[in-house]
Amino acid sequence: RHACTETGPGHSVLLSGRSPRSSGMVHNSWYDRTLHREVNLVEDETVRVLGGEGRAASPARFLGFTVGDLLKARSPRSRVVGVSFKDRAAILMAGKRADAAYWYETEGGRFVTSTHYMDAAPDWLETWNARRVPDTYAGRPWDRLLPDPAVYAKHAGPDAVTGEWDNKDTVFPHHIPAMPPAEDYYDDLRRTPFADTILLDFALAAMDGHHLGEDEVTDLLAISFSAGDVIGHAYGPDSQEILDQLLRLDRSLGRLLDELDRRVGKDGSMVVLTGDHGVMPLVETLRAQGSPARRAFEEDLDE
Repeated sequence: RHACTETGPGHSVLLSGRSPRSSGMVHNSWYDRTLHREVNLVEDETVRVLGGEGRAASPARFLGFTVGDLLKARSPRSRVVGVSFKDRAAILMAGKRADAAYWYETEGGRFVTSTHYMDAAPDWLETWNARRVPDTYAGRPWDRLLPDPAVYAKHAGPDAVTGEWDNKDTVFPHHIPAMPPAEDYYDDLRRTPFADTILLDFALAAMDGHHLGEDEVTDLLAISFSAGDVIGHAYGPDSQEILDQLLRLDRSLGRLLDELDRRVGKDGSMVVLTGDHGVMPLVETLRAQGSPARRAFEEDLDE
């Protein structure tokens, strides 16, 4: 029910039910006529980033409230936390009254938050960042989860397809060329399923850090697994890469559900699984299917 199916608008509606025309979250970014520059929908110069370097952010531009906001108003002892590799995903699901929202920053490969939520980074966050979990994937290839390549060919077609990631690194196994502490390494890590594995590890640490599910009061944890977005844009929804990503995400979700069962029991939680947006097939894939699609470059649009 909104045209701009991007990360920000998509996540803003998930736990608010509020369309972008009413929430103000009309785009990932837009031109601000007062500031005379482009702004990101969650950037906030009035707050400071905590836990590392990167963009300070908050839900200040969001108009409305989330399920978490209403929960906090009704039950002040309830705890509400959002986590994601993307700031806008964690922030817009958590809401303005959340205890915390945490996101990954490529400037140092750390999870951070902002002073919108707290005055100082919690000890558990500093401890988790000190483990340097993202660094442990340096030099590790991303290969297929299943041993038989024929399974991937059957369900997703050939491995190498023209147009995948601008024709860079198009076949398994994939490698991140840079090494930590280079920002290129932390950025390219987002384009692998390892990002979701790391996020799950962090989300479980956040559950401990905020004592979620440890008493009779209802808590809310919002997790946005972001690797599928970046992999989908790079390789397309028909690729062997996105198939492998979904197979791995299924395992991560299984681990999460097992952990919820262990902590609160099967009758002690409610799980909702959804998505913020889809991704278009590659132009080359559409053309192979008979569509008159073509790539448009910036210089073509300028003309």
